[in-house]
Formats: sequence, C-alpha cells, structure tokens
Amino acid sequence: MENQNQEENLPKENTQQEQIPQIIEIKTEETKVIKETFLQKFRTFFLDIAVVVIGVTLSTLLNDQLISYNQQKDVKKFLLGLKADFTNDIKEMEADKMSYNMQKKVFTYISNIKKYDTIHITNIKKIGSEFLLNTTHLIPNNSRYEGFKSAGKISTIDNDSLQNDILDLYQEDIHSLLNSSNGYIERKMKFINYMNDNKIKETDSTDNFYKLLATEKCYSYTHQLVGIEEIINRYNICIKKMKKIISTIEKQYE
Repeated sequence: MENQNQEENLPKENTQQEQIPQIIEIKTEETKVIKETFLQKFRTFFLDIAVVVIGVTLSTLLNDQLISYNQQKDVKKFLLGLKADFTNDIKEMEADKMSYNMQKKVFTYISNIKKYDTIHITNIKKIGSEFLLNTTHLIPNNSRYEGFKSAGKISTIDNDSLQNDILDLYQEDIHSLLNSSNGYIERKMKFINYMNDNKIKETDSTDNFYKLLATEKCYSYTHQLVGIEEIINRYNICIKKMKKIISTIEKQYE
C-alpha cells in the first residue's frame, strides 16, 4: 500500500519539476518584454526631444537669417540713399567754398581802403559786391541719417570702418564746420546791421552805402571777415570724408 502511494506521488513531483523551467522561461520573457518596452519608450521620448530641439534650432536660425536679411536690406537702402545725399551735399559745399572765397576777396579789398580814399565802386562791383550783404550757411541734408540713427540701426552696418566714417562725419566734421561758419556769420551780421542802420539816401537814386565802406567803424567789421581759412579747411575735410564714404558704398554695392 505504501509503495502504491509512493508511486502516485512520483508523477506529481515530476510534473512540478517540469513546470519550474516553464515558469522561469515565462518570467524571463515577461522581463524581456518589459525591458524592450522601456527601451522603446526611451527611444521614442529621446527622438521626440531631439525633433523638438532640432526644430527650435532651425526655426531660430531661419528667423535670425530673416532678420539679418531684412536688416542688410535696410542698410543697403540707407547707404545708397546716403550716397545720393552726399553727391548733392558736395555740390552745395563747393558752391559755399566759392562764396566764402569771393567774400574774402571783396572784404580784403575793402579792408585795404585807406581813410578818406576814394571808393572805386566799379572795382567793388567787379570783385563781387553781391557778396557784401549775403550769408553762406550749410544746411546739412541729414534727415536720412537722423532717421536711421534714431531707429537704432546704425550698428547694423557690418562695415565698421564705414560706420565710423559716417558717425565721424555727422557728429564731428559737420559739427565743426557749422561752428566755424556760424561764428563767421555772427561777425558778418554785425557788419550788415551797421550798413543798414547807417545808410542814408543822398539823391533820388543813390545813397551813402559805398561811402560807409571807408569809415573806421566799417573797417572794424570788415577786417574780421577776411579770414576764412578755417572754414574752407573744414569744408574740405567734410568733402573728403563724403567722397571716401561714397567710394566705399560703390565698392560694396556696385
């Protein structure tokens, strides 16, 4: 009887022993599946992050390129416009220089008139009497520059040397020229006011205008109007700087 029970128990034990490897194999497969699922999720997550990073980077680069393109488009428009402004300014400056040189000639002649000398009206008219009562003043064509500067765009000019030349011209060279010419005009206005205040009608068709030119008081004004060297020198500095800027712009865009 005991032998029979032992025989009955043997198949059960064998069955249990046979199931153990199967259970282990199933658990191993489950673990493998879990690992594969985790790795797959990790790869998917990493790829999603990479796509986002790459997308943001490309978007930023494209946006920067677009901004840079638009900035340089504005710079080109500004510089080509500046070239046109300078071309006109140079013509005006050359005319101003001629006017100052004529004023020097006529006031040099008047300053050399001796007391009680006869005034040769014909000589004064020949030299340029029309320059006695005029004033010459540069009106800078700077609206384009001021607008570009106030918009904070001067720094977008990539050529540092060109940028510095433009700033130097407007902030130093033209400023110095205007200081010199304003001082000259202030002195000349004293002469003009004196002539107008003391002009007397002598006949129906004449006055004492030319006689006043020989007075000591007039001399105190006219001899101050002979020196124009500083003004001419500062005009030349501005013209030279403008021509340099124009040349740089032409090399860059034409």
